[in-house]
Amino acid sequence: KKFCYVSSIATLEAVPKTGEVTEENEWSGSENKCYAITKYGAEQEVWRGSQEGLEVVIVNPGVIIGPGFWESGSGQLFTSIYKGFKFYTLGVTGFVGVNDVAKAMIALMESKLSLERYILVSENLNFKQVFDTIAEALNVKKPTIKVTKWLSALVWRLDSIKSFLTNKPALFTKETAMSSQQKTYY
Repeated sequence: KKFCYVSSIATLEAVPKTGEVTEENEWSGSENKCYAITKYGAEQEVWRGSQEGLEVVIVNPGVIIGPGFWESGSGQLFTSIYKGFKFYTLGVTGFVGVNDVAKAMIALMESKLSLERYILVSENLNFKQVFDTIAEALNVKKPTIKVTKWLSALVWRLDSIKSFLTNKPALFTKETAMSSQQKTYY
């Protein structure tokens, strides 16, 4: 039997200064991001399974874009922009199409490759580029307000207070603020 686990690029830590990430990068846990912590913990269980004889491969996709649900995950980008989201940052991350992820996983499962991880990213883009492309495709206005680091820090704090007062989950968290400003290349 063979097992393919879908992890995330969040488990791979960028090299300081260059922001570069490869499959060999180790996650130090220095950035306390809940999503990364849970994905990393699951990866460790997959590697443990490999020690017990299970053939495994791990894929670490970037932000997955494609048809599907717009109510959660990266699909929310489409909903937000469609509803007139006005803000952008110049942070950079890796993006990949959902069909490319599926094809890569099938190819890996049908191959003899095992005990490896694979970053699945087709392009490194800044959020402004991605938001503009989505807006053009949906025929709506592009975001026009640049959010700086200090404004991101302020907004996540205000959204946290709003979340507490309304008893609704925060839309812009500390983690979101940090990742929206980072420039990471895969």
